[in-house]
Amino acid sequence: MLSAFKARRPWATATIFILSGPFIGMLFLNRGMLSLLYLLLGYLTITCLLLFLPPSFRSPTFFLSHGLLAAWLAALPLNVIGLIHGTMIARRRDAGERLHWYAHWYALVGVLLVFPALFFLVRTFLFQPFNLPTASMAPTLNKGDYFFARKFPYVRSNPQRGDMIVFNSYLGGRRVQYASRIVGLPGEHIRLIGGKLYINGSPPILKKLGGVQTYCDWGGCFSESEFMETVAGARPHRILQPTTDAPVDNTDAIAVPANSYFVLRDNRDISEDSWTSVRLVRANDIVGKVAIRYVDGRSQRWVWQTIE
Repeated sequence: MLSAFKARRPWATATIFILSGPFIGMLFLNRGMLSLLYLLLGYLTITCLLLFLPPSFRSPTFFLSHGLLAAWLAALPLNVIGLIHGTMIARRRDAGERLHWYAHWYALVGVLLVFPALFFLVRTFLFQPFNLPTASMAPTLNKGDYFFARKFPYVRSNPQRGDMIVFNSYLGGRRVQYASRIVGLPGEHIRLIGGKLYINGSPPILKKLGGVQTYCDWGGCFSESEFMETVAGARPHRILQPTTDAPVDNTDAIAVPANSYFVLRDNRDISEDSWTSVRLVRANDIVGKVAIRYVDGRSQRWVWQTIE
């Protein structure tokens, strides 16, 4: 059986094409230029799929849930053409043909591993995608948003006040990942008085931006006002404050210990944060820093928005 693959016999060639497609198949047949041509045609086919399908099929919801299946179906005619083309080449191929480096088995295995290896490396060391299932970070991030978090952002610097982070929390023996904003640094004292955030006794600067908005989450609807909040050492950012008193609007001061950070959600009433179950975030539980929002959960449109 192995000799049939070494000799690039038609049935062995067809097997490679069926399992891996025409790009790898043409490399197997020692046809580098044809391999690149099929790779280019494959990208063009998927691009045409995204451009000419009805809008509902181009939506992020469809793409993220069925994108791989849609891409496979779109590339199916090209794969069939490649299979027939490759089988014809295998029948006419000279058995003594000198193989280029890319036609050897170890090169083919390497090419097959490149793409999953790149995905693994990017997700592990550069950017990891997340989806926000609640409105707890509105209005900066909204329910249904998809975003990337930059991994290992604090190798050369410490977390800063105002950073929006993803972190691990452990509730009931299981790990849960949250997105929230750092408001308290090690050694500081954090307190809420009348719903306002006090850091070491200093209140924030609040500027009202608009009228009352209604957000529905956690099984209920909440009336909230939008403010621009400025606290010491952080860029101004938008928050939502409830129009009625909440149980955590007045709290005792909490001291933030070393190597820990106090977090609050931007939507102050629809959240779990350092006042409730999440508590303080240890430095080694930080997964990454929110960097880019790429799907708007409200409009279900692709966006590319940098998160400061």
